[in-house]
Formats: sequence, structure tokens, C-alpha cells
Amino acid sequence: MTHTFSLILASFIIFLKHNYSHLQNTLAVIGLIQPIGSIMPVSEMQSRFYCEVFAGHCKLPAIDKMKKDVERRRVQTEKRFLKSRRHTLEVDYATYMDELAKMVGVKPNLLKYWFTDPRLAYILLFEGLAPYQFRLNGPHAWVGARDALLGMARRTFENSRTRQTAETMKSKPINKFLYYLNMMKS
Repeated sequence: MTHTFSLILASFIIFLKHNYSHLQNTLAVIGLIQPIGSIMPVSEMQSRFYCEVFAGHCKLPAIDKMKKDVERRRVQTEKRFLKSRRHTLEVDYATYMDELAKMVGVKPNLLKYWFTDPRLAYILLFEGLAPYQFRLNGPHAWVGARDALLGMARRTFENSRTRQTAETMKSKPINKFLYYLNMMKS
């Protein structure tokens, strides 16, 4: 059985050099990426971007801007990783997600949240990167995203407890670490 793409002419070969094609921008390959972080949120954000472009709510950058971006990424990749075909797919999770989120219109505005919801702003700035931070606003926002972010540390911490006793319920791991560190000094 042969797999073909009906949208690509049979006699037409797309020239690729290190996984980049400078002249073709009509085919999206979702998830063909190697983030330094989780791949599933990146694939979801790529899908959201594709759908927004396809629906006409978001436009692709001009071709010359895309070419400059490809060249910029190539130079960054060469500086950061070994020169190999494998590393052409590497991206930094946080930077890449922010870039896509900005294009889709779902990147959280930290300054706005700092004045309107300081607790949420603190979590966005100082706690882990959670994919649902990109569901706070913009297309396909989720009303539960704020609560999910606010409860993220509690859910993560409670899942790491082996059992719930009076002692474990009143202390957090960092407190125990400091306690044992103090005992080692004595």
C-alpha cells in the first residue's frame, strides 16, 4: 500500500534542506517537532494555530518574514546543538509556545494580570508552565483555566504524598528538607 498526498503533484518534489522548505507554505505537519519539554501541548498549540489560519482568523507572516525566521532558527540551532539532521527539530518549549500563543492571540498578558489578578500573575510568572495558561483568554478560552492554574501546586504536591497522616498534612517537603538540614548541622 502506498501513501500519497493528493494536494502534492505526483511529479513535484519539494526540496528540503535540513527539514526546511523556503518556498512552500501550504502544508502543515503537526507534531513533527522535538521540544525540550512536553510534545503534546506543543502539538495542540500548532493545531490551534493551523485552525485559526485555516478559518481566516489569523494570517501567516509574509514570505520574506518567514524566510528570515527560518534562517534565525537555523543559526540558533547550529549554535545550541550538535550539527546533525536530528537537531533541526529541536525547539525550546517555553519560547516556542509563547511565539505560537502570540500569533494565535492566546498569550497571557502578565502586566494586565498583575493589576487585575495578582495571584494568577504570580503563578504565571513564578510557577510551572502549564498548557492551560493558554486557555485563559483568546479563541477557545476555558473558564476553568484560572482555577486549574491556582490549584496546580496543590494537586502536584498532594499527588506526591505517600500517605496522609497528621504529620504529612501539616508539613511540606521543603520544611522537612530544612528540618533535616538543620539536624545535620547540630
